[in-house]
Amino acid sequence: MKIGLMFASSAYTTAEECAAVAEVAEEVGLESLWAVEHVFVPQVIRTPYPYTADGELAGVADAVLCDPVVWLSFMAGITRTLRLATGIMILPQRNPAIVAKEWATLDRGVAPDRSTMKGAWWLPGKNTCRAATLGHGT
Repeated sequence: MKIGLMFASSAYTTAEECAAVAEVAEEVGLESLWAVEHVFVPQVIRTPYPYTADGELAGVADAVLCDPVVWLSFMAGITRTLRLATGIMILPQRNPAIVAKEWATLDRGVAPDRSTMKGAWWLPGKNTCRAATLGHGT
């Protein structure tokens, strides 16, 4: 069985915390560390969160949300065996060419064959924020 640590990029956000979790994760034989992304989280969410009984998205408003590619790149430099992945990366809020370059760099140069990106976002309207901000409509 392969076991990984999800939400690691929100739980371990300082260099010291990252080094400690990387050491322990490799020591105990974890398979992977997972980063998550929210470029921003709206203060008021009108759409119920589909994965909790009360429809509330708990903990995100107070969480430190590191950039997943930067965080995974840092972790790649201090680990040797752990696979590195995203549980979510909100692509409509990013430039696709830059995302491709970031992941190619991480995979080829920093963590060969140890990185992967997966995930989707549930909140309607969040995917249109980048286009609206840049004045391209929705």
